[in-house]
Amino acid sequence: MTETYDEDAPIRQLAKALKQARMISEHKGENMNVGCALIELSQAGELEVQLGEGTFELVLDEYFSRLDEFARNNDEVVRTGPHAAMVIMRGLTSQDHLELAAAKLSRLMSPPISVVNNSVLVKTNAGLALSAAGDLNSTQLYNAAQSALSRAHADQRFVVYNPKSIEEDADQWELKVELEQALHQGEFFPYFEPVIATTYSNITAAAARMIWHSPSRGLLPFSRVAERATDCGLTRPLSWHFLKSTIGQATHWDRSIRIIIPLEPCVFTDDEVIQELMDALSIYGLSADRLTLEVAEIVLEQPVGRQVLETLRAQGVQIRISLVGGGGLPLEAMGTLPADEVTFSAGVLGKQTPPKVKQAIFQLFTSAGIRMAAVGVKDAKVAARYKELGFSAVQGPVAGALMRSDAFTKWLKVKVGAVG
Repeated sequence: MTETYDEDAPIRQLAKALKQARMISEHKGENMNVGCALIELSQAGELEVQLGEGTFELVLDEYFSRLDEFARNNDEVVRTGPHAAMVIMRGLTSQDHLELAAAKLSRLMSPPISVVNNSVLVKTNAGLALSAAGDLNSTQLYNAAQSALSRAHADQRFVVYNPKSIEEDADQWELKVELEQALHQGEFFPYFEPVIATTYSNITAAAARMIWHSPSRGLLPFSRVAERATDCGLTRPLSWHFLKSTIGQATHWDRSIRIIIPLEPCVFTDDEVIQELMDALSIYGLSADRLTLEVAEIVLEQPVGRQVLETLRAQGVQIRISLVGGGGLPLEAMGTLPADEVTFSAGVLGKQTPPKVKQAIFQLFTSAGIRMAAVGVKDAKVAARYKELGFSAVQGPVAGALMRSDAFTKWLKVKVGAVG
């Protein structure tokens, strides 16, 4: 028998919670807030096909059990669909508390669910909104949470409603249209920054960056518009364009020069990146060992991301994990990453980290045979210090400027004659 859900129930329950909050506010003389969290299992249909109905039902049982764990004593969980729910959160005192609730929800819902010898990675999207009891009615609060939920994407699945976002929508929509046109008109170009070895200061690699040559906005790093590109489904086509254009440029260089290409975390949620990468290498005849993919630490938080990296390494592609120490990986995991090279976050390299702790972290990677690279290095004395600490490479102004592909190729020819 198919279970049915009352579409009006969430609004009624919110209205009841807001009415109670107003009464408490009037009695205590202080404003009480009500939070609304709309939560959905985003790939439910896919999981049911893969696991079968029986196993999928067990996954759902655990899934909603985690929602019950998230809810506090005064909160209320309302099922809004077979794979969705609303949590009414009472007694929140500020927007900061709503942010903390989103962090707690992410922590509880993100880990894989283990059932019948399966470890199932569930993808949860959630939108959270907060209402001072006298400010919004139940429909407005529900719609605010829906608005936040609609903004959830692979890189940010737990979204807190920002009242200013409505005012920004017109500008963001304009940017979406510009990005789509820019991709079709070929306005994205690869730029390269030299990487030098700390031993002999010879050039060993070129770190690529994608720059948007916008007629109206000027030159913009892709990182400035990456979130909006994800929102309008352009991250993957832009990433595949970036891969092909950078790999094509590397074929003009000496074979001793590797290329380092950064990719957004959301392209590592399945194995499409493997096929796109291998196709690009085949088209341009570049050997896999000349390519290093640079990925954020967050990619390692999901089993599928780690599996993709391990598969790429098995194909001969090298992996650089960027800004290690900034994404929450435990210290004991640092020396066992599926990586050939790492860079470190400012938190690891800064003065707030005791020298002995730094030495211990660096020793973890040295013992594991993982190279360490320093980025953003401006001074030769600082580069020499990194050499003493065991770093194998540095990049930044001390190595050379960021240049467009044609200028970089000419620079290589003048600098080292490294053009094939």
